[in-house]
Amino acid sequence: MTAATRIERVIQPDTFTVSRVYQDLEYVGYARIMVAGDGSSGLALSRTVYSLQSEQQPDIFRLSCMKVDFSFYATQPGVEEMQAALGDLLTLGTGNTGRQEQGAR
Repeated sequence: MTAATRIERVIQPDTFTVSRVYQDLEYVGYARIMVAGDGSSGLALSRTVYSLQSEQQPDIFRLSCMKVDFSFYATQPGVEEMQAALGDLLTLGTGNTGRQEQGAR
């Protein structure tokens, strides 16, 4: 078995294209028997993964965000939550480059 090596990378300012969005939910923690209550059966790990593409930085290819929540209330991390977590480090956008949608005024 080999030891993992840590590679530090600096991401240069760039615009990345999202080619795929993947979301999953994994139940972690303990399971409770519900007699009465909210239906929670423990904790869930929700994950959203963006596959990224950039001609200038092809080695930057993924952005992942995870959160733990009670399984009954678990939701996928959304753009707003991801932006709040990233702060000024990264700006997530919709890809609208100023072009009007067809039919928009």
